[in-house]
Amino acid sequence: MYNLIRAEFYKLKQDKPYKNILITIGIIIVFCIILVTTKSPSKIHVISGTIGSTTFGYTINKYKDINNPTLQEIFNSAQGFSPFLQILVMFLVTSLVLNEYKNGTFKNSICAGNSRVKIYISKLLIISFGILIMNFFMLCGSTLFGMIFCKISVAFNNTILQMFKLIMLSWLVLTAMASLYMCFSIIIKNKSVILALGIVTMIFEPIILATLGLSKYGDYLLSFTLMKICSMPLYGQAAYNIVLTSIIWIIITSIIGISIFKNQDVK
Repeated sequence: MYNLIRAEFYKLKQDKPYKNILITIGIIIVFCIILVTTKSPSKIHVISGTIGSTTFGYTINKYKDINNPTLQEIFNSAQGFSPFLQILVMFLVTSLVLNEYKNGTFKNSICAGNSRVKIYISKLLIISFGILIMNFFMLCGSTLFGMIFCKISVAFNNTILQMFKLIMLSWLVLTAMASLYMCFSIIIKNKSVILALGIVTMIFEPIILATLGLSKYGDYLLSFTLMKICSMPLYGQAAYNIVLTSIIWIIITSIIGISIFKNQDVK
């Protein structure tokens, strides 16, 4: 298992699409900083909706006073780019999984005597690690540079702890999404179909739930959960529910994916 994880980590470092993803995130950070430093008054609603009197969604450049932004507001603005991060996760998973079939790496690893279960788990672990870097880079990078350019002084307090909690929650939800996309990749083996399914789900899942009045079921769905993290205050029980839901999604999709992968004819 250790050697498999080392091999997967090396593949991640050498993966050209992953490098391009990090460059794309760098561009997102620059755009986020440009918006706040140029004092742009325009809020950008990527995906939004309303449940009762509560507005939820992804909002970029949401400041009470653009001339005096707070550290939390810069962080929240960076969270507005989460749908783009979700799409980048789709590209990461399909690249790292489907290229294994194309290059014959899965077959070579199996022929070398490695357990398919360990191959699958090591792949998912490294994908999760890659997502952690992506998520941390986008949110912390935007916040750090925003703090520097806007000359915001900050001490280690509850704001920092709250931001760290949100980073870890969004990472866990994105990992659950990656586990789902990985399961689809094992089954479908078609990058275009998986990307299309992921994007359609990301856009229409929250809208359909809100329109049909089924928002109470949104806590069990990943796209809706990520939206809640990025737009609503989260307290103890809410955060616990997100962690539990994400873990359940990871376990279920991993069991399905591993079962199919174990009985699959890998060429």
